[in-house]
Amino acid sequence: MTRNNTRPIIVSVDTKLGMHDCIHYKIISEPNTTITWEKDGAPVMENDIVTHSALEIPYTRENVRTKYIEGCLSFALKAVIYNGYYTLIATNAYGSSKTTYQFKSTNGGAGGKLV
Repeated sequence: MTRNNTRPIIVSVDTKLGMHDCIHYKIISEPNTTITWEKDGAPVMENDIVTHSALEIPYTRENVRTKYIEGCLSFALKAVIYNGYYTLIATNAYGSSKTTYQFKSTNGGAGGKLV
């Protein structure tokens, strides 16, 4: 069995609504991957309101082992101060990938789009 040793591939980024608004993402990557976020060009700092969580799921396809990473940048409050351009950066030993997502929270929910 071989490993899929390549830079991370960002499969999708979208908004999930619920108790907390969330910028949801899916990444394929091997080996270990570091996930970082920026908002409007500055690093996102986690706190009681803004949190990041991720789940790594190993899987094998056509005798190649890799990891599927699914996660969320969550906002405990629905407030316009969290609106902005969020950049997801996924980095491993073979390189990095990034994508920017415009997030907009309103009283009626949240939404966004890739830019």
